[in-house]
Amino acid sequence: MLCKYDFVNTFFNEICSIDGMSVVIEDNKARLIPPKSKYYYMPPIIINDLSRLNIALGEYIYAVMCTHIRSTIMDKRHDVKYFLGILNKNLSNYDSLHFEEYVENYTHFILDETFSKYKDKTLVGRAGEYDLLVKRSEEYYGLETPYLFKAFKKNKHIEYELPLIRYGIYTNKKGEKVVRIYAIQRKRNYVNNSLVQDVKASFRPINSGVKDYRDVAPSMVACLTMFVSLLHQEGIRHIEAVDYVPRRYTHFLGAKTEEERDLIQYRATNKFLKLFLRLSNQIDGFNITSVPNDIDSFLHITLDDELVCKSKNLLPYLVSSEHEKVYIKKEK
Repeated sequence: MLCKYDFVNTFFNEICSIDGMSVVIEDNKARLIPPKSKYYYMPPIIINDLSRLNIALGEYIYAVMCTHIRSTIMDKRHDVKYFLGILNKNLSNYDSLHFEEYVENYTHFILDETFSKYKDKTLVGRAGEYDLLVKRSEEYYGLETPYLFKAFKKNKHIEYELPLIRYGIYTNKKGEKVVRIYAIQRKRNYVNNSLVQDVKASFRPINSGVKDYRDVAPSMVACLTMFVSLLHQEGIRHIEAVDYVPRRYTHFLGAKTEEERDLIQYRATNKFLKLFLRLSNQIDGFNITSVPNDIDSFLHITLDDELVCKSKNLLPYLVSSEHEKVYIKKEK
């Protein structure tokens, strides 16, 4: 590969050998084109500044070396080539068109310490008979983000894990922290017994009086509300929700036409995005400013300096600090 940039050379060689991509270099720019036979649903990766990419890749590898997040320790299996070769697995459509920016942001994801105080399970509030706890967990490399946000409901009988949130935090050009949410997923399966049923029933009042987006699981509404309120306490006011990550949706391979592919994409992302629409209906100050394809492929959200909960049943999950007041809007 003819390129004077060491990290870029290694990255190109790994992408070509692993995914069969072809590379077109012109001046200080490049296009990485996926093989249509294997990844016909993936857009090409566009690099607008190879010099900038080389610096970004070097800073990314340095962050990996300095931050041992589960499988980050470099050894015979996890070396520089490995960590460069997995960079393209979690690209949104926007990231594919702005690859240097994606690498820079992912480096921020690795180094961010916003929720480091939640390394262990931490009590942040109560909902009825249940304590509400949160924890920041480390994730394996190669997945969407290096950290997970986990929330729990606990009483003297059971500790129940809510859906987890895959997120990353980066700093934009204005010096503002931005949270990028990739997924909200239920991962743990519980034995279906009376204690579990009691916990599940405790979420149902969150749907009381709700007309729009009732098909969104109330436990997901609860965990996202907790996450948003803790971000708010940290002074973070900007959130981006990723519409979808093409490489993650391997079932695209079952589609035989672009129409079938688009339908699969819609079904895979619609429920995720509806969760944010649901929250915008239940919390004043949670503002959706643009939807995917308005300005890019993300759902953009801003938080006001004051969050006002419209539902008394959701209010316990809007955890607050001593420096901030959370109000419940009087029902008319």
